[in-house]
Amino acid sequence: MSVRRAAVVADGHGFGGAQVYARSLVAHAPDGLVCDVVTTDEHAPRLAPAVRARGGRVVVVPTSVRAGAAPQLRAALERLAPDLVQVNLVDPTSMVAALEAAAEVAPAVATLHMRGEVPASEQARVRAAYARLRHLVAVSREFAALARDVLRVDRVTHVLNGVDPVPTVQPPAGDVPVVAALGRLTAQKGFDVLLEAVRSLTADGVRLRLVLAGEGRERAALERQAAGLPVSFAGFAEDPRAVFAQADVFALPSRVEALPLVLVEAVSAGLPAVATDVGDVREALGDVAVVVPPQDPAALAGGLRSLLLDPDDRRRRGAAGADLARRSLTARRMAGEAWQAFLPSAAPAPAPGPR
Repeated sequence: MSVRRAAVVADGHGFGGAQVYARSLVAHAPDGLVCDVVTTDEHAPRLAPAVRARGGRVVVVPTSVRAGAAPQLRAALERLAPDLVQVNLVDPTSMVAALEAAAEVAPAVATLHMRGEVPASEQARVRAAYARLRHLVAVSREFAALARDVLRVDRVTHVLNGVDPVPTVQPPAGDVPVVAALGRLTAQKGFDVLLEAVRSLTADGVRLRLVLAGEGRERAALERQAAGLPVSFAGFAEDPRAVFAQADVFALPSRVEALPLVLVEAVSAGLPAVATDVGDVREALGDVAVVVPPQDPAALAGGLRSLLLDPDDRRRRGAAGADLARRSLTARRMAGEAWQAFLPSAAPAPAPGPR
């Protein structure tokens, strides 16, 4: 392996899937590869232990999200002098400056974690930045198609998300089943749809409590919507396992996702799940999770009802999900496939052929 040192760029607002993914890349890097991480002061404390455990360094720079240029990121990368730079893209357009800075320092690769629109006014710059990438990993088939068809990237690999196995939890065995949901409190996550589903279920006499963990700009609106419902807001969860331990069922009501890491963590912990049919959820978990259409409160309520009223089905799906996650959806597998795509990219780039 010619690559001895890689720089991983983990930017973005809020510690979410892209940052957890970056941590997994470092923790499960191949033997002989040291990963330094360039990140923001918001994310550095959560990334540093994994980085330093593998001999890497953490460099803090201001965020480059939506920036016109990223001179401080480029300077940090120049000081690190990596053989390869890997950039974690929270969506297609918000980190173009980071892509440009990375490609000016070393062979650059990236992971695309979310879909998004590419305005016509930005297409020329965006496509030029992506054209300089040696390889792009997409975390869903939908995002891979976006990379090829819209961003015009030639070398794209789809790698299914994975997590470090979570210890299985025992259902709390209370009189009222508990549904847990966890994520940023934004429109993308669909918690407003989940609250409507809870309203429908309680109106029909179905007993449940909802624990909603996370923070975000929609919290006040969601709290108003939840008035009078059996819902508690738990705030940011440093350790998702503490949320899972309270629950009988996990709900993932997102409008847009790839394969959400929190959903795989919940399934790994043995929680039966109801999830919307977004990204690769059906492909990866359709045999063990109840999968329903997104933005459909009635369908979500129906999926929850089926599990809340059937403890035997909850136990069966929970055990099958934990087994599946440990066999097929691990962070080690995910990182291994990503590095297998990335590492050959440090070789000299081939001469471009006719387009």
